[in-house]
This record gives sequence, structure tokens and C-alpha cells, in this order.
Amino acid sequence: RSGGGVSTDEARMHCVQPTDGVLLLLVSDRPNQFLCHYFAAAMAHSLRPTILGWDPGSWLGGGRPKPWTFHLGAKLVAPLHYLRACGYPNETLVVFTDHDVIFQGGYTQLRAAYASAVASASAPILFSTENEPYPSELKPLYPPKPRGAAFRFLNSGMWMGPAGAIA
Repeated sequence: RSGGGVSTDEARMHCVQPTDGVLLLLVSDRPNQFLCHYFAAAMAHSLRPTILGWDPGSWLGGGRPKPWTFHLGAKLVAPLHYLRACGYPNETLVVFTDHDVIFQGGYTQLRAAYASAVASASAPILFSTENEPYPSELKPLYPPKPRGAAFRFLNSGMWMGPAGAIA
């Protein structure tokens, strides 16, 4: 548990209060090689991520690992379900990150980075991009790189925007 969020299961849903107008979300079903570094970096900057999709069986033993396809879909579906169930104010900045993130600042820096990036964007929801797609089989399905974009391929491992635009 971190920040109080434990699951997207309605019966156990716990909606955390945003901190400084920011809600930091992560989908994980078990510890992995990146999770400790993620939380160490978050704690160093007083960030309180909320974990969605945690599977106690996989942590306490006996649980089977979920396939990688679960994580690709869960990174989009679980936060949407959580946001809709919790009904956060439209202006709450939702920041979703994957496990392999090292934070370099706190809530003030997250808000400033979002404001700076969205000022030159044509939409309120921002996704990270990458040089190669994952999985690579999807490469032919992507359109050409947009003019001015750093990379061609969307990455579901980091996105942010106001709750009202997301949910």
C-alpha cells in the first residue's frame, strides 16, 4: 500500500486525497526489480503514489504472475476505472507512471512540467513517447511521427492530464 490505494475492486476501493492538487498513480500487481527504486525516488521528493491492481496473493505467495498483456491494458483501464469511481474534481492533475521511473522533483515540479508541456500541446492529456514500439509487432499500426514530435511511438508508461479530461 502506498497513499492508501490498493485495488480497482469496487468493494475495496479507497479513494485517496490528491496532494497539492496532484494524484500520482501506478499499476502494479507485485514487487519487481524497479518498484523499490520507484518508491525510494518518490519518498525522496515527498510523493505518495497510489498503487492500483495490487494482488496480495502474488506478494504473500501462491499467486501466479499476470501476463505482460495484463499490464499493457491495465495501465489505461485501471486508472480510468479508479478515477470514475472516485469522482475527483476536474482540475485534479492525474500523473500516471510506470515502475521504471526515477522522480527528480515533487508535486510542484510535476505541476510545472505539465503546465510547460501542455502550453505547446494541442490537447490537455500528454503521453510519453519512445523511439521504438512495444511490442514491436505493433510498429506497422502506428502513423508517421507527427511534425515536431521527438519520437513516433506512444508509450503507455507515463501520461498526465486533468481528471476531467481523462475520466
